Amino acid sequence: MNLGNPDWVTAWANELNSILSETPKLLLLDMGGVLYLSSYAIVKLIALDDKATKATKILVQTNILPEVAKLYDITRKNEVFCIAEDNASAIAHFGA
Repeated sequence: MNLGNPDWVTAWANELNSILSETPKLLLLDMGGVLYLSSYAIVKLIALDDKATKATKILVQTNILPEVAKLYDITRKNEVFCIAEDNASAIAHFGA
């Protein structure tokens, strides 16, 4: 998946916001199919993470591919986002 098209990113972010509003505590975002994130997509993820935090919910990104992990390392987003190796690890660490 390539999160570079602004229209697609907006639709994706809107869907995630809708899901977040229905999530009791923990939202797992499986990033396993994401090969590329535009700066716009990262901004949307930051906004979603902020919204989750304000609602006392936890957004955890899982299954991050090396391409995205490298981007997160370079931009230090790995220090901002909650990241787990996989869904089971996220549930074990953050609860359900």
